[in-house]
Parts: sequence; C-alpha cells; structure tokens
Amino acid sequence: MSEKRGNTGKLKYTGFETHHVLEVQLANRGWYRVTEKDFRSFNGPRRTSKPVKTEHRKVTQELITEVYNGPHYYYGLNKTYNAEDYEKYQIIYSPLNPKKETKRTSVASI
Repeated sequence: MSEKRGNTGKLKYTGFETHHVLEVQLANRGWYRVTEKDFRSFNGPRRTSKPVKTEHRKVTQELITEVYNGPHYYYGLNKTYNAEDYEKYQIIYSPLNPKKETKRTSVASI
C-alpha cells in the first residue's frame, strides 16, 4: 500500500549495517534505539553497536560502539540535507513533503 503514498523507491542505507544496534542521542542526553529509517534522518549524534564476535548459545555478547558520521537523508527519501541548516535532536522531513499531523479518532463510536 505504500505505493499509493509515493514510496516506491528503495532507501539507501550507506555507511552502516541495518542489523546493528542503531541509537540516537536526544536533547536529554539519553541514547535510544531507533529503526534504520529514523536513524538515517535524525539530525543529532548517532552511533552503531555491533558484537565483537557472535558465539552460538551465548546469551550476552560484547559490543563495539562507534560514532556514525555519515550522510543525513530526509525522512523517507534518498535526498541528503545539510545538518547545520536544521534544528538538532529531531528527525528531518522534506520541506516539499512535510510530516502530516494526524487526529485521534474514537473507535468507540463505530
């Protein structure tokens, strides 16, 4: 159904592996896990964590955490943006296709 909304292209995930732990730092200085789509569009500190070595049947794994300084993309698009032009600690949407505000509806009235 996303084709109806114009989301037909495959998004680029350059510089990081999508199966790693992807985290962004919010204004409160806490680190939070996010999806790869949010990670590539976030304007703020970003980092990835991956296991040093994966061992069978080992519940805990030692992780390597690296700061990610790759390109910033508009949310849902493959178009890059300059991070200094936008406010920090938020996901950046395209000026041509801004985030739509949604209203809560009451399911009880159905």
